[in-house]
Amino acid sequence: MVVSGGNKIVTVSFNVYSTQVGTLADLKSKITVEKTGDAAFTDLGTDDTVMLSTTDTTSTLVINFNNALVGSANAISIAAGALMDNSDVLFGLTEIYNITALDITPPAYVGSTSSNGNQVHLKFDENIYINSGGADATTYLKTKMSIATDGVNFVPLLELSDLLYANVTNEIYINYMNDMKVNIRHEYAY
Repeated sequence: MVVSGGNKIVTVSFNVYSTQVGTLADLKSKITVEKTGDAAFTDLGTDDTVMLSTTDTTSTLVINFNNALVGSANAISIAAGALMDNSDVLFGLTEIYNITALDITPPAYVGSTSSNGNQVHLKFDENIYINSGGADATTYLKTKMSIATDGVNFVPLLELSDLLYANVTNEIYINYMNDMKVNIRHEYAY
């Protein structure tokens, strides 16, 4: 099961062939959802959509919600008799629990601390992860940052400092070489 599309798409993969009994509209009418905070399962909304694709040995159900999922207590229920295998044998009740919405809010910069202006800790409100595409995260991050000793003229960070970053922390630590002092300027483009 995969959540994607800004928490609006849930893709459920089955390791068996299955097809809907009747039309896709019939299948949709037999799927209910319990979203985080709901007290019970409810029908899919009018603007929610369902797609089912199959191969000889697998099937994939894609539910596209009009409203994004939140939290980690989401569940989907597929009624007994909604799906069948290639021998027309009906499947029983299928329930998928603990569907967790992805955290799609970027970490917020919350400040920095410095020791003599040359050791800087940039702090964020949650743990950060650098998606470096398989490259070393520290090297990648250094190519995306710049510094200025005068607060105006920024130069690449790559050759002028040591940067320490771990994927399971909420800060980036920068140690500027040769006791170089810097001004910190924060600009973000998302």
